[in-house]
Amino acid sequence: MSEKSAELLRWSENLSFKNRKIWKVRVEAAIMKAGSGVALEDPRDKANADKHNIAIGIIVEHLADSDLDLVSKHKDAKELLAELDKRYAGHSKILIPQLYAEMTSFKMRASESARDYIHRLTNVVEELKQCDEKVSDAYAITVA
Repeated sequence: MSEKSAELLRWSENLSFKNRKIWKVRVEAAIMKAGSGVALEDPRDKANADKHNIAIGIIVEHLADSDLDLVSKHKDAKELLAELDKRYAGHSKILIPQLYAEMTSFKMRASESARDYIHRLTNVVEELKQCDEKVSDAYAITVA
């Protein structure tokens, strides 16, 4: 592995629902650092095919095995990133109603400290925010 490749692999976090926004920023930065930023803007053609291959290689290094099916379907790095974004954004549509239901039925457990209760509630609020829901801590406290 070259020194440049090793430098690009310093972070090795795989894409997940919770980290999808920061993951995309990091992957795009790694692609630009590798000199393949054109793959994020222009469709794949003969002139930039090598740049797309490098970009897709960087993306693949940071994907979970469950997402590798999309790689064989998309040879364009920009399309692959858009498809991954669509896949993970779709998770939020399923999760949002579940999180609101959890928040409205939120109760303190008998053996739970106030700190632990607030921590659990804060986790639900943070998950809603990751789904791009506009929910305030004050709202969560009044509902729970």
